[in-house]
Amino acid sequence: MNSNVKFISSISTEGEFEILVKKYAEELFKGKAYLVGGPYDNGKDLVIKRGEREVHQAVQITIQEKKIEDKLEADLLKVVKLVDEHNYPSVMHFFWSHPISETKLDKLRSEAMANHLISLEFYDAKRIAQDLTDHYPLILNYLIKEIHKIDIQNDEPINFQQRAFYEYLLLSKDSTNLKNAIIDANILSHLNEGGKTLEELLGLLQGVNLKVGSLKGKLQILSHIGKINHKDGVYTLSTEEISKLENIKLRDSTRKQELIEIISDKLAKHTDKDFAPEVVKLIVTAYEESISIQISESKFESPKLRIFQETIHNLKVLINDKCDLGIEDSEALAKELLELAGENEYLSEHCSAKLCVSFLSDSKLEKYIEDKSFYIYFDAPVLIPYLITIMFKDNSLFDKSIKNINLLRENVNSIKNKRLRVSNEHFEETARHYSQAEKLSQFVNEELVEQLGESKNVYFNVYMKWKKKRDEKTSFEDFTSAFLGLEKEDVNQGDKFTTYARCIFELLTAANFDIIDNKDLVSSEFIERTRRKFIRESTSFRPYRAIDNDIYCAYTLGEEKLHLDSRGYFSTPMLITLDTSQYLLRNIIRREYKYAEWLIYTPQRAIERLSLVGLKISSESLKDGVLATISEEYFFKENSVSLIDTLSIIIDDNNNSEGDVIKFVTSLRRKVNEEALDYSEIDVVHYNNISHVLLFIHREFRDEFSKIIKLFSDVSYQDILTKLLMTSIKGEFDDKQRDLLREDMQKILLSYH
Repeated sequence: MNSNVKFISSISTEGEFEILVKKYAEELFKGKAYLVGGPYDNGKDLVIKRGEREVHQAVQITIQEKKIEDKLEADLLKVVKLVDEHNYPSVMHFFWSHPISETKLDKLRSEAMANHLISLEFYDAKRIAQDLTDHYPLILNYLIKEIHKIDIQNDEPINFQQRAFYEYLLLSKDSTNLKNAIIDANILSHLNEGGKTLEELLGLLQGVNLKVGSLKGKLQILSHIGKINHKDGVYTLSTEEISKLENIKLRDSTRKQELIEIISDKLAKHTDKDFAPEVVKLIVTAYEESISIQISESKFESPKLRIFQETIHNLKVLINDKCDLGIEDSEALAKELLELAGENEYLSEHCSAKLCVSFLSDSKLEKYIEDKSFYIYFDAPVLIPYLITIMFKDNSLFDKSIKNINLLRENVNSIKNKRLRVSNEHFEETARHYSQAEKLSQFVNEELVEQLGESKNVYFNVYMKWKKKRDEKTSFEDFTSAFLGLEKEDVNQGDKFTTYARCIFELLTAANFDIIDNKDLVSSEFIERTRRKFIRESTSFRPYRAIDNDIYCAYTLGEEKLHLDSRGYFSTPMLITLDTSQYLLRNIIRREYKYAEWLIYTPQRAIERLSLVGLKISSESLKDGVLATISEEYFFKENSVSLIDTLSIIIDDNNNSEGDVIKFVTSLRRKVNEEALDYSEIDVVHYNNISHVLLFIHREFRDEFSKIIKLFSDVSYQDILTKLLMTSIKGEFDDKQRDLLREDMQKILLSYH
């Protein structure tokens, strides 16, 4: 049994369960909830108050475990009387603190309707627990902490500084660049030993927990930039990369040898025994161990005291063993050797790389990732291809953009604690887009598409590819059957949109999407005020409805209470979009709601971040050669701003003031939440305005649409129509272009017999 179900079923008093139900009902019915004594039957009424309006509902709340059928029957008889004599709604809300099977529940509902004409709304422990887990974490928090008196904080809670740092390690550009450098360095290191197949590399890279799709992508990039070659299924290093890795190794070993010689010269003043390599190995090991201790304790304090204490002790033992020196002289020599080593570039680079990379394998970070909730929102232009990739497995139907979304879906699926969400407005856009595709299918043929190019209607583009692989008689109705599972007779011809919307809603729900409807919570004044600011500051035209839809979604993204996990921790939601104006909209809303936070990712950036969330780095994957390559490629490039810059704030000899810590956390959050847009991540330029133009024709000439269909099917008019449409899709399809198109189409229709 789910642990949250147990929390509900183990409530010991009716009063505690009633308080929980009251809180639950307030969220469920979106109003103030009261439990009052029923004025007619000595039972209880649930009163929901919205504004000045109050609605009384018949309700039963019980923790009684046995003979629930008998109790339910008695309660139904009371409700029948309330309905007949006092005009109560013919519904009974029954809250039970124990789980019930679906079979038994169906039976009880059927009997309530058949025997008493009462609709039974039954809330058992399973249903309540699921809602609290998915939608109402604050109530779940109350259940655990206040009713069961369980302190959900562990012995060493992650403080706000650590949480900000872990979020930075998880999603920042700096951290992502480091993770990519680690993977690349490991791949190159293995290929430096000889050619490898994809399967061999996958086995060798178990230490970084890389998925096959991600590895293929990595190899493709490395091949494109000339670091590796691929022939007959075998990957090898390019000649240039072999030389480069050799130079990195030589540089690394030279610097290490320089350090050994410095230590050797110092030892020569005290003894004729040369054990400098042992001293260097001991110092490097001591630094690395201190780094590991520092990270595992996550104290965010300077590790140098521990380094000196442990290393001086070990060096004193070694010096006493090899030299004939007293205790004080041994300690003095040990300190001098440490100071010399600390000034050397080899130790600095080696330990900087080791420190940063080791942070990514920190057990506390792993626990943070394990517990973190990901709230992932999709706008309509991303949700549409996402839905297509769920329903179709034939990759030949996908263009480059949809293939990218398919890769996004694979990475989203790998996230453990995720809530996939779409605002109700963007869901309706997704359904409307399908309705528009159906309209286009009525008169647009393959020849027209070949001449004009793909439209912005993704459904229609996929339909045309799907149709091309089948016989000529294949229709959009057949496509609808294959895609949505709707047969022709299931579609209400008078209201196709509603039928499509209902079906898409069911598909999204089955795919574990939440459709979030917050429209009632957003004031019309806020919508109008934000829209005016957006139009004033935007450089491109957008319809009012599209702007309003985005504002509703942005308002939801900024609602902190919708993004709290079961422990009450806030997790920054992310919106995946191809719309660059979302950045402007977020800035506008933040001026009014200064603490509203959400991430805006393109699909490409989301893939980059989410694919590396589960990255695990074992000590075996951090050989000296690999660390040297990481240092070369990531830490010490001239223009590099990397993780080491952040760690220099954390690992500092000086005690940070509270103000320093606050500034540090703020800067980390800004690095994650306000990352700039890279326009190279947007891949929609190959789509044109043809769908807007054709839908305009469908709307303007719907009274003559049978004639339009014949016209578009007439080969003799194909050149005329193509020329007209090509003119219309160049640039913005504004009011002037619409008027010209309307006039030209009217002339053509008048001449057509």
